[in-house]
Amino acid sequence: MTADSVRNSNRIRLPFGEGKTSPVAAEDVARTVATLLVNPHSHIGKTYHPTGPQSENMHFYAQEYSKALGRTITYQDIPVEGWREGLLQSGQPLHC
Repeated sequence: MTADSVRNSNRIRLPFGEGKTSPVAAEDVARTVATLLVNPHSHIGKTYHPTGPQSENMHFYAQEYSKALGRTITYQDIPVEGWREGLLQSGQPLHC
């Protein structure tokens, strides 16, 4: 969701404010789901809350992008309404 803004303006633009998040690698989710599908019986009725290894604000993740890309990336908080409209205009389904 941030690749274009990072590529075009060196900014992560998301409506997260100063809140923290703990992203999960898609591969980890896929591996877990595959395991559950192979043997679902012991997981029926259970709820899982996948989280990444640490919870940080977006300024932290902007610094991580900066290290990985070798250029300064910053975080810009944006209004959720504009972000939502942009998602819908890009063809994302309504539930996003």
